[in-house]
Amino acid sequence: MQTIFGRFSQISMATAALLGVSAGLHAQNFPITPAQKATATQVAEMGVPLSELSPNAPDNYTVKRGDTLWAISGLFLKSPWRWPELWGMNLDDIRNPHRIYPGQQLYLDKTGGRATLRTRQASSEGPPTDTVRV
Repeated sequence: MQTIFGRFSQISMATAALLGVSAGLHAQNFPITPAQKATATQVAEMGVPLSELSPNAPDNYTVKRGDTLWAISGLFLKSPWRWPELWGMNLDDIRNPHRIYPGQQLYLDKTGGRATLRTRQASSEGPPTDTVRV
């Protein structure tokens, strides 16, 4: 009987491993439209006016497991439909807007009537580092 259970256990482990690999291979990679890319590029260059931020936009945010740019844009901007703008704020650091990772940090900078996001907090000694425009 141990042989049957031992064999069943091996098959179960092999099946689980195969499912894990195939899930990674079949991860959705939705296309990025030219309009979404153009919006992201424009925002990367100019940021967004402060008036377009959500009233409760946080000063910083740490990406959590299961987060999407769609959901996070609802925190910073007034609508999740504006996720291409949030991507534009982080265009240098987020190459594929459909793949963000837990632990990534975003810091909101409000300067000159415009808002940008950075991946690192501004230093009090000199200019901010790693600025990404919203």
